[in-house]
Amino acid sequence: MMRYFVLFLIFVFCFSSAYPEPSHTTNHGSHSSVKVYSSITLKQCEKIALSQQPQLLIARAKVLEQKGALELAKSQVYPSLLGTGEFAHNTPTLIAGFGPFVIPIDSSDSFNTLLELQYPLYNGGRLENQVNFAQKGLSKSKFQEKEVKLTVLLNTRIFYYKAVLAKEIFRADRWDYNAQAFNEDSSKELFKTGQVPKLIYRNSVILLRRAKIKVSEAILDYKNSLDNLAFAIGLDPEQIKGVKGNLLRPFIFPSYHRFVQKAYEQRALIKEDKAKLQQARIQLQIAEAVNSPNISLFAAETYSTRPFVPFFPYVQNQAGINISWPFHWGEKGGEVEKAAAGIKDAEEQLRLDKEQIADQIKVAYNNAEQAFKSAQSSMKNVQAGRKSFDNAQAAFANQLIDSAQLDETTSLLDQAQSDYLDSLYNYEVSLSQLKYEEGELK
Repeated sequence: MMRYFVLFLIFVFCFSSAYPEPSHTTNHGSHSSVKVYSSITLKQCEKIALSQQPQLLIARAKVLEQKGALELAKSQVYPSLLGTGEFAHNTPTLIAGFGPFVIPIDSSDSFNTLLELQYPLYNGGRLENQVNFAQKGLSKSKFQEKEVKLTVLLNTRIFYYKAVLAKEIFRADRWDYNAQAFNEDSSKELFKTGQVPKLIYRNSVILLRRAKIKVSEAILDYKNSLDNLAFAIGLDPEQIKGVKGNLLRPFIFPSYHRFVQKAYEQRALIKEDKAKLQQARIQLQIAEAVNSPNISLFAAETYSTRPFVPFFPYVQNQAGINISWPFHWGEKGGEVEKAAAGIKDAEEQLRLDKEQIADQIKVAYNNAEQAFKSAQSSMKNVQAGRKSFDNAQAAFANQLIDSAQLDETTSLLDQAQSDYLDSLYNYEVSLSQLKYEEGELK
């Protein structure tokens, strides 16, 4: 009875892991709730990771910082309005003496105001180039954010596939346990009727115990893989109860050169290098304009009331052009040399990163292709192993082979199935790595 109770528990655990149940929330306290995923998918894992990973949140904060820098640079090319004022309060009544006469004179508050509007017409291209520089800085931050996003997605997929592999191993071990339990029951009945010797029955009992231990280990490995997946995407371990999915999916291998070209177009690192190169070129333009004149239009209105003078206040309008030429000896030459060196560094970095990505794609491409071929070969071995196992079971039932020979056939099938699952896992991981190097993970 104990064996059947264990079988029942295994079936309950398997079906709760293999089939999705409605997600629910568990209340902790009066205001907080935690969502529990009974059977989480890869898309759900990726969505959670992209919304909660600290590295990605930091990268997004840098994007917002660069947006602020861009707005600040833009603000310098807009018209500027300058207002000033000077106020004073004087004694309301003054006594003015003219010879023998004394005359009281009223005085009013004293203030000077100036309102000036300026609009830059020409500044050697510095302000415009500073805006372009800030725009390229924003683009670079966005590319860095995408690079972090690719890394987060790759890590998520690897941990997810590990969990799926653990689930598949558990399923295989569970079915092996079922088969050994059936074999043990059959051997027991045959032993009772004297159709098989006691040695065959004892061997079936040992095989059943081994299968039970394997199922227990597989359950533990599956649980650990779920915990690791939860940590990888930013959830608590108790929030994931199972994964939904399988390992095998078709893939057609394009040419290696096509992957390289797509990587140059899509990989965030290449785009970042190009943005740096463009920034360096803009910086050279700014350096070349260091000693250029600044020209701007201005219009000013002055409203003045002078103290102690009993005349009406007056308004004075002014307009004209402000020209300044801040020439500094040697500054332009130094800035130009520095900017030119920055261009060379950016060009060299772009070349090195292209070579590195091309080499990485070559390795990832070869690994994915080899893993795909290995999975196909392993699948054929499983098919052959299952055929041999079926024949061995039939031969054992007809007493043509002993239990040791059946045990050997069973072990070969188990090994073939294990190799097949490992090859599928390696294929999925290598395929994800190839997509990462190409910049196609989404």
